[in-house]
Amino acid sequence: MNPWLQILSFLVPLLGLIIYFVYRTIKPSSANSAIQAAAWGFIFNFVLMLARGMRH
Repeated sequence: MNPWLQILSFLVPLLGLIIYFVYRTIKPSSANSAIQAAAWGFIFNFVLMLARGMRH
């Protein structure tokens, strides 16, 4: 998978989810990379939200 698409999937997890559904039958390994990057992006964003919430 293109590294830029992995970075975008991480930064915008919804895009990674879309890429997954587009590539899941055409390029399964690319789809897997996209969903993994999206999952890490969701986790990262969730941790950031928790950290911001603890400050207030």
